[in-house]
Amino acid sequence: MSLNGKVALVTGGAQGIGRAVVHSLLQSAAKTLKSPPDKQSLVPQVAVVDLNKTCGEESKAQLDAEFGEGNCNFIPCDVSNGDALRAFCFCGIDAFQSTVDQFGRLDIVINNAGINNEKNWEKTIQVNLTSVINGTYLALEHMSKEHGKEGGTIINVSSMAVKCVSISMDKVSWEWNPQKEILVYMAPPSLIAEGMMRMIIDTSLNGAVMKITCSKGIHFHTYEP
Repeated sequence: MSLNGKVALVTGGAQGIGRAVVHSLLQSAAKTLKSPPDKQSLVPQVAVVDLNKTCGEESKAQLDAEFGEGNCNFIPCDVSNGDALRAFCFCGIDAFQSTVDQFGRLDIVINNAGINNEKNWEKTIQVNLTSVINGTYLALEHMSKEHGKEGGTIINVSSMAVKCVSISMDKVSWEWNPQKEILVYMAPPSLIAEGMMRMIIDTSLNGAVMKITCSKGIHFHTYEP
């Protein structure tokens, strides 16, 4: 798939996997950015959707400095708020429609936002699963030829825990897309050394993990076979 002139929306795009995806999308056009003005329309444009306003603004500033202004937009929002999905951000702006209004179209939606919160498991389900379903619905609405659009691509980044549900959702999305003009993918990453895993993977932080878990009544024992 050529990224020339494409517009992408990435949830959880200000940090971790999402941040790397956004950077890769813009990096793919790094050579194009050095081309004549009449080629500037070929540069991919990305809407970064994330709950963390500080990270979002910092990421946008870094991306603007590296790839030029006007190709990246940050929209602060809580994707777990189902009632706010059409007003997908804190300021009451529909993130999907705002992206179309700013960049003129929408071709790629990457539902990537995810958290790990065992204490508030309902919030985890809302972010890791429900927001993927809602984001897929909105992506179909904004990209389907049935709605006068040109088709596109949906990528659902799924944790292993919700993999089976995500696969089912991808299959249903394919059936809702009779003309097959929207491709739907599911990408389950393995262990990634970012926020959720860093305290476990980084040996220098393991002590903090032990203190936290033991304080919660969880104790570790090693058994020799």
